[in-house]
Amino acid sequence: MLPTLLETTVNVSAGSAGSLAVVVGAAIAAVGAVSVYWLQTRAAARERKRKMCAQALGDALAWLELPYRVRRRTSDTAQTLAGLAAHAHDLQEKLLFHSSWLCIELPDIGRRYNELLVLLKNSASEPLREAWNTPATATPQDMNVGELFSRKPVDAKIQEFCDQVAKELKRLF
Repeated sequence: MLPTLLETTVNVSAGSAGSLAVVVGAAIAAVGAVSVYWLQTRAAARERKRKMCAQALGDALAWLELPYRVRRRTSDTAQTLAGLAAHAHDLQEKLLFHSSWLCIELPDIGRRYNELLVLLKNSASEPLREAWNTPATATPQDMNVGELFSRKPVDAKIQEFCDQVAKELKRLF
């Protein structure tokens, strides 16, 4: 009877150790899976924010293009003017969306973006007014309008915004 009792005891101990190994292994696998999921989710969120920041900057820079579009219009028909006005309106809606989104998702960047928008709009304001007062282009040479305003202060603010975005996105990961 003694050998049977020892065998049973040893078997029970081996079974407990095996069960513990299975539980520990499952726990490690679960922690690993959760960690991978968390890292992937974080990377996806960072990528989404990166793309939104890039789109916001692209749309902001499109505002600087408005005086050139207006200046290079080839007619003053109602259809042409309505198309230009619709483009400006659509762009303004995008800028408002980006401003709101950034202020919610990345408040520091949102503040920088709004500062950038103020500078861009102020820089483009007078050239845009002058462009509307200029007759429609009639020749290919009229398309060569040159520089309508200085880009120096604008470029410095754009670089500042890009640096802030890069810094913030690095912090997120």
